[in-house]
Amino acid sequence: MRQKKLQYLTIQQFTFLAYLALTTLMFFLAMSQGNEGVTFRLFGGGDDGYFYWIQAQNVAAGNAWIRTSIYPLIIGTLMKVTGVESVYLIRLFNYIGFLLLVTFSLKIIRIQFKIDDNKIGQEYKYKAQTLLLVSYLLYASLQMNLNFSILRDIWIYTVYILSTYLSIKLIFHKKNRFFYFVVLAVSIWLLGEFRGYAMLSFLLSLGIHFAYTKVKLLKKPKWLAFIGVGAFAMYYSFFMDLTVSGMSLRRALNYREAALDFHSGGSQMWISLDQSNFIFFLINYVHSYIGNLIGPLPWHISGVSTLFIFLVETIPMILILRFLWKKRNLLTKVQRYILLHGFVWVSLIGFTNDNLGTASRLRPVAWILILIVFVVVYAKNRYLKDSTRKQVVVK
Repeated sequence: MRQKKLQYLTIQQFTFLAYLALTTLMFFLAMSQGNEGVTFRLFGGGDDGYFYWIQAQNVAAGNAWIRTSIYPLIIGTLMKVTGVESVYLIRLFNYIGFLLLVTFSLKIIRIQFKIDDNKIGQEYKYKAQTLLLVSYLLYASLQMNLNFSILRDIWIYTVYILSTYLSIKLIFHKKNRFFYFVVLAVSIWLLGEFRGYAMLSFLLSLGIHFAYTKVKLLKKPKWLAFIGVGAFAMYYSFFMDLTVSGMSLRRALNYREAALDFHSGGSQMWISLDQSNFIFFLINYVHSYIGNLIGPLPWHISGVSTLFIFLVETIPMILILRFLWKKRNLLTKVQRYILLHGFVWVSLIGFTNDNLGTASRLRPVAWILILIVFVVVYAKNRYLKDSTRKQVVVK
């Protein structure tokens, strides 16, 4: 067990150093490209990083700024308080976000073992934590989203994982519930300030969980799916203009169609959800959902970048999901709850996004949650196999 602990701590420190080294390298490479170290353009084009940098400077100077989220306010205030007006300061701030992401991810791993599988040996718990850290090292899109620019995305991932951890403590642990309720409320509010539909996804997941566990009729998955599809069919047919979290369904679909009209890049999936009836919409939406969850699919590959993502992300995630499906009998209530959050998150992305590059930037919330469950189930499966083997040897 001591060896497993040493291995875990070594991988942990290496992961932290690797991310710090990479964001530092990207800062200097971006400086060499002449954009103040904001964004390193690997495949050409830009992102929202420079917009955040300009708005943060406005906040620090006390000038008017464009509020699209709380992120420019936070980094602008940070520059004002420290007196340091440097992109590298923001990169270090986002690096702290990554450290917190790892911390909360590991906490969710530990609480899974504590609530449901506490009998499993400590060496298997270290194995699960080590495997998650290795996954973060090899997760190319996570590396790029954090280190190539100064995007807000790492904080969306982190606050969502924090909210998930707090909700597990509140729902399943049932100690100090008032404290966790208050902290969770603050966390959900902050999540909404970073991105409105992130808060919507979290609240929707909570609603589905409580509907499934508390309403007798909905405790059968088939009934839950039937009622859910039926309710959405009504919403699609009669309430498309109803605004939820600042956006109606019609506006979301129009946003998606605008992307199809104006973007002709090879990273588009070319899936239209603006259909004449709900059946055609549902067929295309399933395609969009799968594309956003594990894309690019083979027919989406149109260049080196999409081929790279297919090889290093799509194929591994398909294998992970296949493993979880085969071992679904090992899934606990907590793990099903965690996975629910991931799949609901992708369901919202599937409405508005048709771009594979954007999908790889938005879906890490879902993938991180899936990975957190996967490493625990994998460790538990190894524990059961080893236990069975030892029993056979004893006999």
